[in-house]
Amino acid sequence: MSVRAGFIGLGIMGKPMARCMIEKGLETRVYDVADPPVEELVALGATAAKTPAELAANSDLIGICVRDDNDVRDVCFGKDGFFEAENEGLILAIHSTVFPETVREVAEAAENRGMQVLDAPVTGGPMAAEAAALTYMVGGDESAFERYKPAFETSAKKIVYTGPLCSATYTKICNNALQYIAFSGIYEAFNLLKHLGVRNEAHEEVTKSNGLLNESCGTFMNGIVQMDDPTVHSDGIQDYMRGRLAIADKDLSIALSEAQRVGYTIPTTALVSQLMARIYRVDDPNKR
Repeated sequence: MSVRAGFIGLGIMGKPMARCMIEKGLETRVYDVADPPVEELVALGATAAKTPAELAANSDLIGICVRDDNDVRDVCFGKDGFFEAENEGLILAIHSTVFPETVREVAEAAENRGMQVLDAPVTGGPMAAEAAALTYMVGGDESAFERYKPAFETSAKKIVYTGPLCSATYTKICNNALQYIAFSGIYEAFNLLKHLGVRNEAHEEVTKSNGLLNESCGTFMNGIVQMDDPTVHSDGIQDYMRGRLAIADKDLSIALSEAQRVGYTIPTTALVSQLMARIYRVDDPNKR
């Protein structure tokens, strides 16, 4: 029997992930609060669901790629949410980067309904999603992972099974903390060069050659650090930067909260969490 795939949350990450399912031949049903991305995917062969509950009732597995913890809870527990549907055996994969307690809360409620949950965050960004080159981290029941794996493979460059439930979320928040720490170092080093009167292009060549400047860091440097002042202070760019800052604040708060929970100090991460507005060049004197 063919797998019926579902996907909810068709933003800059979710839409290409769902599109990959369609293009790789999976029977795919989609839902989003906005109509345009749904209509776009329906034109490619997807079926539109009117509610999350309808999506859950007609799917064997569902990818969840919504904004934050509140949105994850809402699509699961809210009116017309997943848990209003009766579908034993349904597997939910949470792609959103959320607090581990949210994953556990959803998983417990799912288990009571004969469903299963995987935490399955991704890394690589929108460009990797468009190119079907994401890296997946997946935690949870291994048999559920194996059942879901063909759907992950539609948009994956690499899939890493990390172990029990929440282990993928822990892996993702540590990955993100490392990324933001790297961004902080790039921001400082390349701006120091500017003040010393040295060409950034020369340092870029060196750090790409020795491996310190990977593709993601290079994109950050060229897209944010070296952006000229009139451009970076425009309303459109500032709106984008504030969106990136909100994501960074959320991700780093999860890392700091979990570190406090286990009694381990991460002072560099704590410092960087206070610098992200500066690093993203957000015009907010209270944060810079």
